[in-house]
Amino acid sequence: MAGAFDATSKVIIMTHDPAAERPADPVAPHPSESIPAALALLQVDVDGQPRFRFVSKQLLEMLDLCREQVIADAREVLECVHPDDTAELLRRVKQVLAAPQAFSWDGRGLVRGQIRWWHLQARPRLLADGARLWEAALSDLTDTRAATRAQQASEARFERLVHFAPVPLGGLDRSGRTRFYNQRFTETYGYSAAELPDMQAWWQACYPDPEHRQWVLQTWDAALAAQAAGDSSRMPFKTKVTCKNGEQRTVEIHHTEIDDGCLGAFIDISDHQRTERRERELQAILREILNDTPLPVIAMRIVRAAEAAFPGCLCSLLRVDADQQRLRLLAAPSLPAFYNQAIDGLTIREGNGTCGTAAARRKRVMTRDLRVDPDWASYRVLAERAGLSACWSEPVLTEKDQEVLATFALYFRQPRIPKGQEIRQIGALASLLGLAIEHARVLEQLAQRTRCEEAVRDISRLFLAINTSDLDAAIHAALARIGACVGAHRCYLFQMDAGQLSMTCSHEWCAQGIRPQIDELRALPVDRYPWLPRIALSRQAAWVTQDDIAKLSPEELKIMQDGEIQSMLAMPLFETEQMHGLLGLDYVRTRKQWTDFQLRLLRLVADIISAALERDRLQRALQAQAYQDALTGLANRRAFDERLRAEMDRARRYRQVFALLLFDIDRFKHINDTHGHAVGDQILQTLAKVMLERLRQSDGLARWGGEEFALLLPETDASGALRLAEQLRQTIAEACFPVIERLTVSIGVTEFTQDDSSDSLFRRVDQALYLAKEQGRNCCRLSTLTL
Repeated sequence: MAGAFDATSKVIIMTHDPAAERPADPVAPHPSESIPAALALLQVDVDGQPRFRFVSKQLLEMLDLCREQVIADAREVLECVHPDDTAELLRRVKQVLAAPQAFSWDGRGLVRGQIRWWHLQARPRLLADGARLWEAALSDLTDTRAATRAQQASEARFERLVHFAPVPLGGLDRSGRTRFYNQRFTETYGYSAAELPDMQAWWQACYPDPEHRQWVLQTWDAALAAQAAGDSSRMPFKTKVTCKNGEQRTVEIHHTEIDDGCLGAFIDISDHQRTERRERELQAILREILNDTPLPVIAMRIVRAAEAAFPGCLCSLLRVDADQQRLRLLAAPSLPAFYNQAIDGLTIREGNGTCGTAAARRKRVMTRDLRVDPDWASYRVLAERAGLSACWSEPVLTEKDQEVLATFALYFRQPRIPKGQEIRQIGALASLLGLAIEHARVLEQLAQRTRCEEAVRDISRLFLAINTSDLDAAIHAALARIGACVGAHRCYLFQMDAGQLSMTCSHEWCAQGIRPQIDELRALPVDRYPWLPRIALSRQAAWVTQDDIAKLSPEELKIMQDGEIQSMLAMPLFETEQMHGLLGLDYVRTRKQWTDFQLRLLRLVADIISAALERDRLQRALQAQAYQDALTGLANRRAFDERLRAEMDRARRYRQVFALLLFDIDRFKHINDTHGHAVGDQILQTLAKVMLERLRQSDGLARWGGEEFALLLPETDASGALRLAEQLRQTIAEACFPVIERLTVSIGVTEFTQDDSSDSLFRRVDQALYLAKEQGRNCCRLSTLTL
């Protein structure tokens, strides 16, 4: 047995079906499977090897194992024991193996990721051959434990409900002895259950004057008798009671008889009139909220209501800023100006004053004495200068997701903490402030939505009205409009490069004070941004915030850090079904969460820009077909004629010169006849590339027709043009061409004069080219101006 249960082996849960008295086929069904229990039979041979002789269907289902697994290796059962309980089970098994005897074990199982509570009972039986047969039953106690815990929790909840009920409650038994007075009772009247052990103690403590006590007792007895007779007009019983601190309060006592005693609710109505006044003021504030009164006006009225409810206090309302990092002054008219200036922009973090801590915890914080509280270490001198000693701060939270909207704070000039009723009043005022802020946010969102819808309409009209030359300006205007509309700090456009392998930022708008990044965002490899294929398939936006830092690639992380980006959104742009760019938004100071409306809006803007880019591409393609040679990519004859006319007009206006060159490939017909037109096309393409590499950006090269090329050289006289022609001829002669390797050209050169027309200019350059051909080819000739 040591081989099966030594320190390095897995412990096996052993179960038994009492009906199994003989070895069974491991995979054959057993009659005991009809028993609704988890049973098994495990034999441990003399050599210590365990093997199951029977496993019930119910046990297999409980362990989520198949019969073949268990039969093949009995240790599979241990894998179902919770790792934290394995050691204890191992210890118990070792004990019973050393001294075989019946045993039980309570512990946890882990099946399909769920924890189950089990009770195991096992007993050994010695077989004739010396082996031991272990019989056991495994019970699932999970539901039973859950029911027990639920009952205990229910009883505890009831006790807490009574103890923490917002109404002062008390109970007596039949003999008049106290069963309980709840926390609210003690808070309201000062007495604990120990101080009022019975009804007699109540009367003596609450009615210290004997004559008044006697009268109250008689009135109370009469009210009870009337209630018992069915007359409830005297209940609830109204009386004045003396609190432990000597204060007198008017109380309504609601009395109810129960089987083993009575229950009483002691309602303090002494503040009823003041409460009514406060309620009327709160209702008036609520009406102002519903009437869309500006938030600062409502905030000021809430401050005045708080200071009226808490005589001597100084109220301060701080609103959380857009990035949820700081508290900004909303209203605090009674606090000194220097104090308000110092706390405006208070960082939300633990230990940063009462308000900063309350906002960080999302819980009420009550500081009794600012002079000794560690949270006020950085502001103690400031508080002393302002004459402040105590501060209570209630965080104002949204109901849905507990987002912090503001803090509602009350300052006092003497150390103190709030009482129960005061805390409730603070909570009511804070809730009203939260309602006002959320209403203001809704109004702001509606206004922003209107602005955004107007922006989209204007952007749509803008792109419908532009021509190709105005596209860049229109895109910049659209980015500025939509970026400002949604409060972004950067709005930009990325366009995919030709092979879809990289992308470049082509347009960017930045809010005032934000550093541009457009020059740094060039040729970014697409494969470094794993979310690009996902948004290309989903056609939905992707966004990244500082919370996603750990998931970012190094390239993304660098962009976020260099741009000081807190949140970034990328909306894909599509041309038909292929993504060809991104509309992006950066938020530098805030962590932005986008609404469905904003995402739909940005999708619409992205589609408008995509359509404009597609239209521009098509227009450029049409223009290229009209003005570009399809084979070489050079300007065609039509485009060259327009360029020549413009250059002649400019030369006449400013009395300048320019030169015209005409190239002809030597023996090109022979090349086509010998090698075919495909080779001829390759030679024309290569020749165009060779010449372009030697020309200025201002020069105008065109395919004139067939194997002829025309070249316009602005501000170049005849001698300069002849030098360049000779350089080009030599470069071409030394260049390597497909198949034929070497190629020569003949070049005609002429200079423009003020009396020239395009016809006269071409007659001269054509004559010069003819001379070059006549005089042996592979040479340059300058025309005379008399032609």
